[in-house]
Amino acid sequence: MATESHEPQTVNYAETDEEFEELLAQAEADPNAARLAQETMQRLEFLSGVQQWRREKHLSQKALASLLGTTQSAVSDFESGRVDPQLSTLQRYARALDARFDFKLVNPDSPLPAEASTNARFAQETALTPLLTTLVRQSDEQARTLKSLAEAMLLPEPVIRPLLSILQAEGWARGVGEGPERVYSLVDEIAYVIGISLERDQIVGVLMNLDGQAMRQVTSSYPEGKTSQATISAAADVVEQLCHASDRRILGVGVSVAGVVDPKVGRVDYAPELQSELDPWSGIELGNDLEEEISRRLPEPLKVAVENDANALAAWEYLRRGDDSVAVALLSGTGIGAGFVMEGKLFHGAHSAAGESGHTLVDHEGLPCRAGHEHRGCLETMASIEGILGRLGIPAGTSEQRTAGLIIANERISNGDERSQTALHNAGKAYGRFLATTVLLFDPERAVTYIHPYLASREYACARAFQDGVQSALSEASSSRLSVAAPPRYEWHALDDLVRATAAGATGLWNFLKHPIRWAPSLLASQEVHWAAA
Repeated sequence: MATESHEPQTVNYAETDEEFEELLAQAEADPNAARLAQETMQRLEFLSGVQQWRREKHLSQKALASLLGTTQSAVSDFESGRVDPQLSTLQRYARALDARFDFKLVNPDSPLPAEASTNARFAQETALTPLLTTLVRQSDEQARTLKSLAEAMLLPEPVIRPLLSILQAEGWARGVGEGPERVYSLVDEIAYVIGISLERDQIVGVLMNLDGQAMRQVTSSYPEGKTSQATISAAADVVEQLCHASDRRILGVGVSVAGVVDPKVGRVDYAPELQSELDPWSGIELGNDLEEEISRRLPEPLKVAVENDANALAAWEYLRRGDDSVAVALLSGTGIGAGFVMEGKLFHGAHSAAGESGHTLVDHEGLPCRAGHEHRGCLETMASIEGILGRLGIPAGTSEQRTAGLIIANERISNGDERSQTALHNAGKAYGRFLATTVLLFDPERAVTYIHPYLASREYACARAFQDGVQSALSEASSSRLSVAAPPRYEWHALDDLVRATAAGATGLWNFLKHPIRWAPSLLASQEVHWAAA
């Protein structure tokens, strides 16, 4: 049985941009503008090609700089288009790569080589990722001028200007103002993304816009047995409901699940909250199987991206805030995981198991591992909600029991019960030791903890006890940080069903931004390049 909430809002996003339409009409009527657009695409093609040639020669920018007798930053400036090199520089660059640089004057009416349009299109797609990512991450107050966009993306203005024109012509972006002061922003309602969170007790789906705002939420129970195939069918049911409720195009589906996930192929290798006697949930091709199931039900196929739940939250934190490096810890009640975005990239590790931190040893004299492993004092045993309540003799087998148990613990602490106070404080210290080590290793700008609302908000006595324990451990570890390294900003956020599903949607949005044409083929469907003077 599925339940729905968050009725979709009626949004009129097709704003009239008279200045843009006027500029576009002028450009299309001017043959010089078309030629300028063509030349820009040729530069994009060339810049993309030289970098690929260097990589095929297994040369780093530093190694190439040594061959050229220049600096790595000079090579970077050249390859990014930030500088306009002399012809002799281009020839030297080509020789260093065991190539030849050809140049000649041709009749302007001569057609481009057959491969030029394909390469130029590839260059457009390459530049679209940083442009769309920058637009998605900015708030309304951060709407960008062409100059600031170029600086943020480390690309020259002539590369970005035609792409902005395309995005405006297709309704993805809007521009306000005139000349250099004209600012650009994304039209959040141009498309939606679906997020599907596969949780221990239920499936939660959300329909969200590009700003992460939930338009509708659907909750569904698992079929009996919770086998992978039955779960995929139930997840497709939720996707189908959300698609029928949408009045916008759907870019694709993001799925989050606790465990080890290979996001490159969408395979689930280990899912402790989903496995059962009927299905161990190992080696499940969740992404491909869900795509196929959706394609059988809907007229248009949808891309599906699958991600570990903590990594999904890390992607969400990166997209919604301006920090390039963020560490996110998820304390789900039974398990503990972590996700990391470092310099704008999700960190997965060699085997897609980075952040699987539940059995990190935080107290060698602690309790035996709850999962039966041959160690003591692991993070999950010492700091999970189930572990805490178990030590207090409070049932915690289901999410309802864990919430009820925290209410009991909160009342006990409020009434002066030292045993409950100590249990929450020591659990916080155990988590704080892990958090301090994480901060020391990754040096994030922010360290965000997602946890049950009764432990996230200091209005609750149990949250104050837990968080004070965390702060105690962080203070003890502060001397291990270099004096030049400022601590990150620590944040506490409540973990609920909507947050999990929204983070799953952020996984879909993340993959769209990395591969925009794969997820939205119509984005550059026209080979015509619109050119507008910004």
